[in-house]
Amino acid sequence: MNRMQRIFTPIQRQKPSILRLTCAPIAFKSIYSVRTFATEKKPMDWQTFFTLRKSRKRYELGTGIVSAKFDPTEMIFGIDPLFAYAIEMILIGALSFVAGNLVATPLWRVLRSSQTLKEFDAMETQFLKRLKKYRPSDYASVGAGDNVGYLDYFGERIQSVKDYRVK
Repeated sequence: MNRMQRIFTPIQRQKPSILRLTCAPIAFKSIYSVRTFATEKKPMDWQTFFTLRKSRKRYELGTGIVSAKFDPTEMIFGIDPLFAYAIEMILIGALSFVAGNLVATPLWRVLRSSQTLKEFDAMETQFLKRLKKYRPSDYASVGAGDNVGYLDYFGERIQSVKDYRVK
């Protein structure tokens, strides 16, 4: 099949996954089209990877909110409401942290296509290997009192290629 036959082929009933763009002379506009198949996808780039990584983190934080604020006004189990409220706040915070990571990541993965997830997982593995390879050798020995901020061991603060190159 030569190039012209491939570009200008009659429109037939096609699956919804195929994108059809009309690109034909005016006389043939209704019966000829250019086809772009879903198999001709480019590999995931780093900017898309960082965008997906940021999206996953937001899902984790968003699903951590598992309860609304409440204000007890009477004794709870014989404990002053102020102490009961403080204990409940600590427990809800811990539960939110656990729920955010246990619920959000699977939910985020369900909402993505399997091809995107394969590419994302491969790029995340490559990203973590790069962090490990180019991390300074004295990184583990840096203490909290050295005014370096918190150590970003897994690159959580890196949100773009620019951030990666700066940090």
